[in-house]
Amino acid sequence: MDPMPRKIRVLFPRNPPDNFDNCKDFPTFTPSIECLFPGWTLEIIHSITQALQLIIEPVFMDAGAGEVNWGTLVNNTTWYGALSYLQNNQVDVISLLYQQTAVRAQWFEYSYPVTSVQEVINVQEADKAAEASIWDAMKPFDNTVWGIFLASMVIQIVCFVIVRKAENQLFDEKEGLWETVWSVLAFQLNQFQDKCNFYTNSGRLMLTMFGICHLVLFLGLYQSYLISALLQDTASKPFNNLEEMVALVKDGNYELLKILNGNWIYDDISVSPLFKDLRSALVKHPYFIVNDSMKALDKLDRGKYVMFNQIDSYATLELGTHCNIITITEGLPQKTAHFLFQPNSSFVNGFNKQIIMQQSFILRTYMKYFDSGFRIYKPTNCEEKLGVNEYQPLGFKNCMGIFVILLIGWVACPFAFAVELITFKFYNRAKKLVAVKLMRPHLS
Repeated sequence: MDPMPRKIRVLFPRNPPDNFDNCKDFPTFTPSIECLFPGWTLEIIHSITQALQLIIEPVFMDAGAGEVNWGTLVNNTTWYGALSYLQNNQVDVISLLYQQTAVRAQWFEYSYPVTSVQEVINVQEADKAAEASIWDAMKPFDNTVWGIFLASMVIQIVCFVIVRKAENQLFDEKEGLWETVWSVLAFQLNQFQDKCNFYTNSGRLMLTMFGICHLVLFLGLYQSYLISALLQDTASKPFNNLEEMVALVKDGNYELLKILNGNWIYDDISVSPLFKDLRSALVKHPYFIVNDSMKALDKLDRGKYVMFNQIDSYATLELGTHCNIITITEGLPQKTAHFLFQPNSSFVNGFNKQIIMQQSFILRTYMKYFDSGFRIYKPTNCEEKLGVNEYQPLGFKNCMGIFVILLIGWVACPFAFAVELITFKFYNRAKKLVAVKLMRPHLS
């Protein structure tokens, strides 16, 4: 290989957050008060080239922010977009980080991994269905805990009835079955009745353990978590992971967007075993094609569309200007990110050495752009969500489950009253008939 030259040609696409073009000069290599965020990949390239004592010769693309094509292979012979500059020997390296794909590996040489990026799914938030809000009052515990609680209640009631029956015989008491059951239920609701008193030590011990577990611990935890459960946002995810998303695409409920920007994700979908089911779904419901990230985000705003993305893309940066679009990561992989060079480039070894030596700088730069909470673009026309310490009234949707329980009680009460009325009516009628039959011998 030839010795490393003193100059390096670098392509700088206008693709935030890799390279921001909103500073006074583009590219701006050194952050300042006037230009805090020149670009995260740009800062890394500048640091590496300084260490290698290379002079950067900037090369520019015509595409604007959100319109950059990272590189698409046409007819298996020619690269279009940013990678065409590398194929045609117009530049030595591109100020973008690329993920490994089988196609790219045939044409270019990868650097040592600079970082890794998380693959994500973006979709519009779905309003929670009314039937889902009914169960908000049950949120403090999962189904398993509620099942154990109900089973415990049944066991406790059976034990109370057995002990009470034994006490009736021992102490000549006459408390009935339903009186014991209702006294236990009243005790669970913090309405202690004298009928709950037991005469035996075993009954008192059972009552004490019931009070500690069901009233003090379980009911206390439920009341503590109930407010948090009801205050949760009424919006919900249309799906929780990749598997559920694939099912919705397969059923035709959502369309999967494909952006013509040379993103590695679409190559991964076509070959990776992880996306086997998605490939089957796309046979019947193919991609909805869009030309750039901005058009994809506009489609997401309309709902019933979903797209793959990565956390360091321009589309992710622009999510702040779009309302109610959420990010889902469950079931999705991370991929290493690299610089690309021509095969046998004289710059590869120097870059690899500096990438290893400058890991702390790369990590600091990553945190500055992605983990420090800076809002480079302020959301527009979006309803601001209340902070943790701000007043947020509970709406009808939040409390729907409580009102449903009340409604069930309203329906059950007159029904129970009607049953009792009919029962008492027949009971009194039967009682009178018995009395008449008993009186007949005396009358005769």
